[in-house]
Parts: sequence; C-alpha cells; structure tokens
Amino acid sequence: MKQHKFFMVVILLSSALFASAQDSLNVQRLGQLSSGDGFAWKVAVAGDYAYVANENNLKIIDISDPYAPSETGSLGLSAAYSVAVSGSYAYVGCWYHLRVIDISNPAVPLEVGSCSIFGGPVRGLAVDGDYAYAGGLGLRVIDITNPAAPSEVGFCPTPNEIRGVAVSGNFAYVAAMTSGLRVIDITDPAAPFEVGYYDTPGSAYGVAVAGNYAYVADYTSGLRVVDITNPAAPLEVAFYGMQGARNVAVAGKYAYIADPLYGLHVLDVSDPTVPIEVGYYDTPGSPEGVATDCELVYLADYYYLGIYEFEPCTEVIPLAPQVVVQPEGQSARLTWDPVDETTCGCTVDVTHYLVFYSPTSEGEYYYHGFTTDTTYVHTGVIQYAEGMYYHVFATTAEVPALRELPTGGVMTQDEVLARLKK
Repeated sequence: MKQHKFFMVVILLSSALFASAQDSLNVQRLGQLSSGDGFAWKVAVAGDYAYVANENNLKIIDISDPYAPSETGSLGLSAAYSVAVSGSYAYVGCWYHLRVIDISNPAVPLEVGSCSIFGGPVRGLAVDGDYAYAGGLGLRVIDITNPAAPSEVGFCPTPNEIRGVAVSGNFAYVAAMTSGLRVIDITDPAAPFEVGYYDTPGSAYGVAVAGNYAYVADYTSGLRVVDITNPAAPLEVAFYGMQGARNVAVAGKYAYIADPLYGLHVLDVSDPTVPIEVGYYDTPGSPEGVATDCELVYLADYYYLGIYEFEPCTEVIPLAPQVVVQPEGQSARLTWDPVDETTCGCTVDVTHYLVFYSPTSEGEYYYHGFTTDTTYVHTGVIQYAEGMYYHVFATTAEVPALRELPTGGVMTQDEVLARLKK
C-alpha cells in the first residue's frame, strides 16, 4: 500500500503564523577546539588529523574522536593563511613563503623546506602530484619533487589577488576576488596561461571543482555554479544566494559553504543547475575555511576548529508558510501559502490539504474536510465563544481515499492520518 506524505501547518483563529528562525537544520556540532593564540583561517584533513592554518602557527589536531578533538602538535609560522596536505607533508601558505612541513610525526612537525613567493600572502593553495599551486598576486607553480628544496617553475598573472585554488586535470581554477573565476592551463607547469574566465558578480574567495562544475564562493553574491565543460568559456548555470560565502568544499552530492556571518550551509548539488539548501548551522565563530572527509565537516571558525555532522532528514516536514484566518460573518476563511517543498529542500507534489479543528488549543482535533485550494471556509464558527484552532495538513493522498473519510467532526486527526498511511 502506498505511503502518503503529510505536511502540517498550525493555524490559530484571527492570527497569522510565520516561520520561526532556528540555529540549525540537519547539522549537529560534534566537537570544538579553541584556536588558541591565532585565528583559524583554513583547514585540511587527512586520516585522523586536521591541519589548521592558524595565523601564527600550524596546528595539528587529533580528530580520531570527533567529540573530543585535541591538539597533537604545532609549529610556529608567521602569517599562516592556507594549508594543503599530501603524503607526509603539509604545505602552508604564509605571507611571502610557501613552507613545507614534515608531518610524519604529528606530535613534532618539522619545517624541511620553503620557497619565497613574490606578491603578497599565499591565501589560496592546492597540491597535485609533484606541484603546489600557490595563489597570491597571480598563480605560482612550485615544484615539490624535493620537499627540502621547493622551487618556482612557472607563473601566471591574474587581474586580482587569488583567494582560492582548485586543480582538476590540466587546469587550475582560481578564485580571484573581484575578477571572478579564472581558468589556467597547467599542462606545462613551466608555462601556465589563462584560457578562460567567468567574472562573477561578487568577490570570489573560494572554489571547489567536482566533475564538470566549479563551485565558487562569491562572498555577498553567494555560491555560483559554473559549467567548465569548455574551460575556455565557463558558463554560470545556477547560483544560491547567501550573504557571506567565503569558502566551499564539495563531496558527493553536497556542497559545504563557510559563511562568516551565518556559519555552515549545506547544499544538495545532485543537480548542479538547481542547488537546494538542505542543512545549516549557525556556528559560534566566523568560519573562513571548510573541509570534509565525506563523513564529517571541519570548519576553521576563526576562534575554533569545529567538527560537524550533516544528516539528511528522512522525516518529511513542511516549510512553514504564512497563514491567515479571517472571520466572515458566522464563518472563518482560512488561507495559507501553497506547500511544494520540505525542510530538506525536496520538491513534493501536494495533491490536497486536510483541515482539522478544535475549540481548544490543548484539545482533540477533528477532521472537517479537504481542499485542493489554499483557501478553506469553516461555517458556524461564531458559536464558539473561545475561538477556534486549526491544523492543516498537506498530503499526497488521492481523491478516492479522501472521499472515504467522514466529515463534520466524526474522526479525530490521529484516526484520519493513521487511515491514510495504511
């Protein structure tokens, strides 16, 4: 027997109901650790450890127990802004240097090499194979074949400072602030060159690449989804508005966005052309960096390293619409916004709305009738001096099942819902 989905809207006579704000949806914080003597800018995760570029140092955090993260080791570094991990080494972008840190013993990290970077702080960084790609004023390609002697082998200028770098195949995708997304051909590491760009409307701070799409954290212009099938002509196919998208990580069908104003956002990007928010958490700090190991999400939250778990909801719950009850003579006219989406962001095909009523807010609710519209008239309400309370359910049930329900207060709300679920 088909299981029908229900969505409830609670309506109080002569008042309007609005959706209330909440601090989280489908995301819970598991653990948190203070960043200590610096601000946590970026985070990378490998195995049981998180590596935090912490302004004044590199911190290595044991995350084997996500409920109780603990510092294992640290290394003092001036102006540590970005970090990437590959094998036994962490690569840290600092003010005018890329520093190479041996992390084979996490308790005693050791700097083994460095490379001078001309043109300001390395705020964007990616490592792929034998090369590190350091973003500052332009993209610099660093040969890290010998970690003790990293050396710059190529450079590509960009119109603005780079804040984020992602590498996929023969291309580096860089977030270049007000110059948007720049696509750089790195087939020859010694001669990188720009092949295309998309000038985003905001200020591009972060970028992640998955498949044929680049996801750009465009600060006040939210998350921009750009089709990079043709790297020479990247094309925006969607965006999701938010006030402070600063960084982004993508794993599977989800994008995780660090927003210093409102915390962590989780978007379902299974269809990249229609990103849908399915989770969020208003964190205690101001997140600048985000990473995921496909199971948990790690935020460089300015004052903290935060560990979060996103669990897609399985219970179908409606977005709360604005609803109004208007007395009309001896009747009450109920109106509400149409329900076409769940709190998980899933689209739903609502067929009918069921109306239940009770003369007291704490009493039993009784079935009055159903409608396909978003308006319903309950007659004879004037006889109830205390007023009337209503529940309205949106449902996917079909007409034959609804027509079998006796109206006029014969069945309770629980009885009706139980019958339709059979």
